[in-house]
Amino acid sequence: MSGKCTSATCNFGVTGVSPTHCCKLCHMTPGHHGPHCKKQAFKCVSCDYQVTGVNPTSCCNKCATHPGQHGPLCQKKLVSVANTGINLTGTWKNAAGPDRVEIQQVGNQFTCLSGAMSWSPAVGTLTGQMMTYQTGMTGITGTVQIDGRRIDFSNGCAWVRL
Repeated sequence: MSGKCTSATCNFGVTGVSPTHCCKLCHMTPGHHGPHCKKQAFKCVSCDYQVTGVNPTSCCNKCATHPGQHGPLCQKKLVSVANTGINLTGTWKNAAGPDRVEIQQVGNQFTCLSGAMSWSPAVGTLTGQMMTYQTGMTGITGTVQIDGRRIDFSNGCAWVRL
């Protein structure tokens, strides 16, 4: 239940409404979307941009052959929060230790709370799969896995959802 919709004219991802397409209507009438279509952007396999039709699995042909590099036809569209459906709200654990963090998210804004951490609370923004927040004087970025179960941070730390 993942991957790009198999309709040649659609760039949305398979979300479970249909096993091979973004929705049932797109399966029957390619490129048309029904009321239950989640219209979830399909993320490039090599970066945080959307697949837009230039290449079936990548944002552009250059990124497909040279991950992270982008050619002139790349539209450089980030996978947005609305399209990923990522919701960080919940309890998270440091992947390397016992520390727990509560995240509360409203729209693309979030707050991280932890009684054990000196930086708590930390407030930030989620753009696509990239979260950015301040801990004191230090700016931290994190990349959220598309399934929303793990966050890998720029400081080497990782959190997993409980």
